[in-house]
Amino acid sequence: MRAGHAFAEDAPDTLVVLLGAADTAVDGDLERLQRLIAEAGRYGFQSVHIFHAPAATFVVNEALSSLPVLPSMPQADSFATGAPFATLRTRLPDLGTRVLVASGLVLPHFNWLDLMAAVAPSRAGVVALYEGAADAPFLLEDDRALPGRRQGDAPNHGFAGLALLEHHALAGLGDAVTLAAALRRLAEAGTLGGRIAPAPTRLPTDIRSPRPALFLDRDGTLNVDYGYVYDPDRLVFLPGAAAAVKQANDLGFYVFLVTNQSGVGRGYYTETDVERCNATLQRHLRAFGAHLDDIRYCSDHPDALIEAYRRPTGWRKPAPGMLIDLMEHWPVLREKSLMVGDKDSDIGAGRAAGVDSAKFEGDDLCAFLGPLLLAERAVPEPLAGAPDAAEEPEPEPPPPVAVAAVPAPATFTPVPEPERDPEPEMEPEPEKPVSRHGVALFPPDHIL
Repeated sequence: MRAGHAFAEDAPDTLVVLLGAADTAVDGDLERLQRLIAEAGRYGFQSVHIFHAPAATFVVNEALSSLPVLPSMPQADSFATGAPFATLRTRLPDLGTRVLVASGLVLPHFNWLDLMAAVAPSRAGVVALYEGAADAPFLLEDDRALPGRRQGDAPNHGFAGLALLEHHALAGLGDAVTLAAALRRLAEAGTLGGRIAPAPTRLPTDIRSPRPALFLDRDGTLNVDYGYVYDPDRLVFLPGAAAAVKQANDLGFYVFLVTNQSGVGRGYYTETDVERCNATLQRHLRAFGAHLDDIRYCSDHPDALIEAYRRPTGWRKPAPGMLIDLMEHWPVLREKSLMVGDKDSDIGAGRAAGVDSAKFEGDDLCAFLGPLLLAERAVPEPLAGAPDAAEEPEPEPPPPVAVAAVPAPATFTPVPEPERDPEPEMEPEPEKPVSRHGVALFPPDHIL
């Protein structure tokens, strides 16, 4: 995959949480652990391993046994130990090149994958630091984290809750009993990088906070659309695509992918191909420090060759089913959310779901999205001339591929389309509305 960037090595898919070496559990541990696990799923981590003091066994077990059912929740387990790094190396020898380590005592408040942008294989890792810490354990010089020292009463930099460590760095940490002790040792050796982040908190809020969402089309918006894209080896980012997703992540948006994939119903490829392609997209985004929180795709089409995909589900854009399903599973602030795609059907789906929509017609997705994401996006006044929610023209089909009959899709549930007033007839050749940012911005149906 190419994106105009040299991608780093893949981001880790395992999170290690260290819950200190205290003799007793700390207030809020249960809720905080559950929040850390839920957030790990958002960032694409597949597994979470919690290393804790034996006295905290009850609260850790309670946290794991009472995890709510949420989208993208990773597998989680725990180890009671007084020597977390020694146990880590023996129990989890195949962690990969690097591992993300979190303190179980605080909640980070930044894009976790942002540490990928600061990683350097020649170092032991990189630690997230915040300014104004009372205990001042670190000094940040350029991009290096060094042991903290005070000048008068001025605080230095505190630990913001996350560190991305190279696997080779774990070898010398076997006798470190806390994450803080391990990081201090690496800082004293001069091998630890540092990156500024917001200060963490101790007490959790809701396990998943309400946020605005950015709904993104795939082909023609994130990647080059050469017609029926399904081969991961031919997936090519458009300019600014990965940076646009990261910017939305950094600003606290949920980022969702919603894509029509009628090539499945037409027999050109399978749902497995779609999932492999989407997984490759997510993998490269994570290496860039970006991520998709969740993905929906629709394989049906009225002219599908495979009968199972000929049934209408309400998910094929311009129908709003994919967006509605995501908003039913995630706490989305609809009035602050945005749908972006390169086709009129993307705009139609966003409007029908009650979400402001912008049609991407530029050369750089990050430059296009930046003003929309950064601005205080007030609901615009009713605008005339929004395009009809017509289905996009189908690309020229490739030569048919022999594909075995595919059973009825199990990756989505039909969602009924919401009842709404019929769209008014549009005048021919409508003038495209322009927002104060200079891009077409179409309000949702409910304010037209």
